[in-house]
Amino acid sequence: MDTSHVLSEDIGIEIRTTHGVPIFAHNQSLIKSPTAVQIESFEGFRDIDDVKQSEKNLLCHPLYVSLKTYFDNGGGPCYVCPTDKLVEELSKLDDVNLIVAAGENLIDQPALFADGRYFVILDGPSALSSDPANTMKSYPVTPNAAVYYPNLKASWATYQDNDGNHSVSIPVSAAVAGVYSVGDREHGVWKVPVNISLGGGAEAEVDVSDETTDLYTFSDKPLNMIKIFPGRGSVIWEMSTLGEDKSTVQCYVSVQRLLLSVEKDIREMLRSVVFQPNPELTLQKVHTAINGYLYNIWTKGGLKGDSHSEAYSVKVDLIKLDGDTDGTVSAVIHIRLAAMCPSEFIDLRIVQKTSQ
Repeated sequence: MDTSHVLSEDIGIEIRTTHGVPIFAHNQSLIKSPTAVQIESFEGFRDIDDVKQSEKNLLCHPLYVSLKTYFDNGGGPCYVCPTDKLVEELSKLDDVNLIVAAGENLIDQPALFADGRYFVILDGPSALSSDPANTMKSYPVTPNAAVYYPNLKASWATYQDNDGNHSVSIPVSAAVAGVYSVGDREHGVWKVPVNISLGGGAEAEVDVSDETTDLYTFSDKPLNMIKIFPGRGSVIWEMSTLGEDKSTVQCYVSVQRLLLSVEKDIREMLRSVVFQPNPELTLQKVHTAINGYLYNIWTKGGLKGDSHSEAYSVKVDLIKLDGDTDGTVSAVIHIRLAAMCPSEFIDLRIVQKTSQ
């Protein structure tokens, strides 16, 4: 997997920033494995025995057309996993931070949205009505997911059999995941995934009007549209999460993905740190490591400010929390991030128990 490292030799603590490795849900109609399977490329996917031995036309399988579209749009290495095994398998994978519906229904798995380590890309409803609240009622309220509409079509996504010609609907979440993947590799998870044309011959199945776009963009549960523009093809036109508070910057996909990534990276670092026999000294090293990590994000444009003090701040404390009666203290990390504007901070609080 493609990763970058922030490592200071003198403190001996590493924070690893993992790019957005997606995991695709599937119904096991094509790949039979009950566990997550790693996919390095579309060619590698086609070489899997289950794929080569499929008795059906491959275009009949949502996973096949999803992965083709994902890689056609710049996607990198990923995983595929049966939908009903996602929660279990994700606990074994430390490099995944994106979940892609790929035509599967993930709405009935609230644990996927509540975990706080993953961002979920969902496919939109099959059709829209004049009542966004009713159309979107089944979708969760969470800043950890975004929904896109409509599904896609492509000239290659057609086949013929004894029943005639068939056009295959391509899950839009797959193409969006490819766009996310390119932004993660070339910039970082903070890259704004908007105003970007889809590739691989993918086109929106429906030409959504401006009136409908406005109606759904400003609804309680925003729907991100794929718009058709002459000369540009189908373009990702919105970047809203399903977050409840539309007045905060966490209603934007790029900001929420940055926050999730920072918290995930720092929590993983804290789990690897041994605080004995000198927890105070260790926390000084933790403070230095986090500063270096955030400084690296700032220099790459992920945080806003002419100086690092305008872009972020870090405070590390060792305290005994209420209810701790077992002789332990906790490391409490207070982080302030300017993800959209200099000195307009979002607060993160990360707690890690340790012994003293």
